[in-house]
Amino acid sequence: MPIWAALPLLLWRAVQYGTAWRWLLVGALAALSLYAKLSSVLLLITLAAWLLYAQRAQLRTLGPWLAVIACALLLAPLVRWLIANDFVPLRYAAVRASADSPGGLLRFAGNEILDLIGLGAMLWIAGLIGPRRAPYAMPGPAPLAPGGVTYLAAITVLPLAIAMLGALASGTTLRAAWGSPMFNFAGLLAVALTGNRFGERALRRIAACAAALLIAMPLAYAIIVLNVPQWRGAPLRVSWPQAEISRRMTAIWRRRTAAPLRIVGGDDWIAGLVGISAPDQPSMLNKGRLGLTPWISAERLRRQGMLIVWDTNRPHIPPPLLPLVATGVRGEERIPWPDRSRGDLAIGYVIVPPKPEAR
Repeated sequence: MPIWAALPLLLWRAVQYGTAWRWLLVGALAALSLYAKLSSVLLLITLAAWLLYAQRAQLRTLGPWLAVIACALLLAPLVRWLIANDFVPLRYAAVRASADSPGGLLRFAGNEILDLIGLGAMLWIAGLIGPRRAPYAMPGPAPLAPGGVTYLAAITVLPLAIAMLGALASGTTLRAAWGSPMFNFAGLLAVALTGNRFGERALRRIAACAAALLIAMPLAYAIIVLNVPQWRGAPLRVSWPQAEISRRMTAIWRRRTAAPLRIVGGDDWIAGLVGISAPDQPSMLNKGRLGLTPWISAERLRRQGMLIVWDTNRPHIPPPLLPLVATGVRGEERIPWPDRSRGDLAIGYVIVPPKPEAR
């Protein structure tokens, strides 16, 4: 998200001032954005389209091409890794996008609108939107740079629009959380569009709304965490005793193998809880498939072994691991829930012992 916010700002400054080092920085940050999240390509397409539409004269200068060269050089290792590993992240995204999701694209659009309701409510309470809102001549502020509102609108709206059109054309869907970075500039766009209505009264109301949200949101979160598990009869994921799970399962592995825990597999959720704070920093065998976790080879798996874990009350063991679970020696570790009202969490496990090279 900070990279998504910084890149359009740097590009704007590079176009304004035209210095070579700014353009090189734009290229470097563009590459970094793709290392952080490949969906940043939506923002890069938007920025390229803005250059072609509104700043074509820049293409006759050296700056944009310096950015392209810097980006290409820094992206070379990522492209090489993607090719060597059969574009695993893109295939994963395709599977997630094609998975059944109630409501599909309409649900995604509805979630994104819900994300913006708070912003719209604050603007309305402050008197910045709505009928009969008279402009307010606020003294002192500099006028917006020419094309500034268009640029803010483009970088706020176009990435989301491109994603939705792509999903519509391909018959896939989008996950609600995927849209989060795209709202980085929503507040700044709102200020730009309503700047002539700002006054002391509006600023006081916005400050009051912000202060109220800073209090209300943590309280609402606490109420949900404390009460929803009782209503639904199942714990929220934030309520799982993660640290204790990791500590106990790591201790069991070390006691049984006298070796560091390097690989964890099984139920992805339980395996993640074990590995996220384990001192040996183990790798996760995603869905039990080597193809989805190319840094775990069959040779590494044989040499370092693996801990397979699952929730015995709701066992979900990936099919590739079922033979190992069926032939291995099973164990079970019981861990009390934090509120102690639901008995114990029972974690089943199988230890696939490491087989180091003979000396």
